Amino acid sequence: MSQSVGDVWRARERHLGAISDFVMDNLGEGAIQEVDHERVLGMVGSVLADGIVGAIGTADSIEASIGVMLDHLSYTTQPHFRVRWFGVRKEWRGSGHAAKLMNFARWFYQSVQTEGGAPVPFLFEVPVNARVMGKIGMVHHEAPQVGAIFAWGAPQEMQVVYPRRQQRGRRHDMAS
Repeated sequence: MSQSVGDVWRARERHLGAISDFVMDNLGEGAIQEVDHERVLGMVGSVLADGIVGAIGTADSIEASIGVMLDHLSYTTQPHFRVRWFGVRKEWRGSGHAAKLMNFARWFYQSVQTEGGAPVPFLFEVPVNARVMGKIGMVHHEAPQVGAIFAWGAPQEMQVVYPRRQQRGRRHDMAS
């Protein structure tokens, strides 16, 4: 498989420290729960070993990254690809890095599909508490939405508030 797609290069196990630091920083500003360094290190190590990691920047200064791994839903043995992290450092937001990562994800998805076989779904979750609507909008622009996450016990700043739809044709909206 190619070493790079545009500006996104494929990270390897030797990049574990830099990618883990990036993921810790990225999750630290928008995670739903407290981020544990050892768990992140394990997750990044697993994705580097068994999945694919795309990065933008240098090996010493990661500007953006995405990690994708084969996974299974709890009710099936059929696999799907799951994005484990996706992010751009604050100072690089608005640079086009997010779109480049999405192109890398699309390239990867298309490159692993088998001709004539059933497509392997590619799940892209957005479980964050910062800039939620912008992230949902970006992903929704690229792929159809097939579900949602709902949670009790979530802090107020994590909750997504959708604009109310106008309720037309209801009795209280009609002129007498």
